[in-house]
Amino acid sequence: MTWRIYHFTDARGNSVLRVWVDEIRLPMRQRGQLDRKIDSLAQNGPNLSPQLLAGTRSRHIRKLKVKSNIQLRPMLCAGPLNMDQEFTLLFGAVERDFKFDPIDAPERAEANRITLLSDHSRRMDHESFG
Repeated sequence: MTWRIYHFTDARGNSVLRVWVDEIRLPMRQRGQLDRKIDSLAQNGPNLSPQLLAGTRSRHIRKLKVKSNIQLRPMLCAGPLNMDQEFTLLFGAVERDFKFDPIDAPERAEANRITLLSDHSRRMDHESFG
């Protein structure tokens, strides 16, 4: 079974992850690595190893670990509309010295998840970053 992958969108309809990738000026090589991890998530769902998909201090929020020159940590949740068939990428962060940048990334991802629960139109299908 493949899992559907979505991106949370800002008030203008832009993918928050796409905006983040552009803001941090992620090189093409790292964009490819990010795409491969998301493809792996789509294929394996929650069965990814803990080295790739880990929990955070927020109950519903997980981080996808993309190891590179920059330790990318896209924040995501299962669902939240169809918990057994989809993931939504909610917020982009990096990790330095075991701390998120921005430091409140899990809480911001949770705020986006709550927004999505009340406004289902605030997401779009995943598109590659390459």
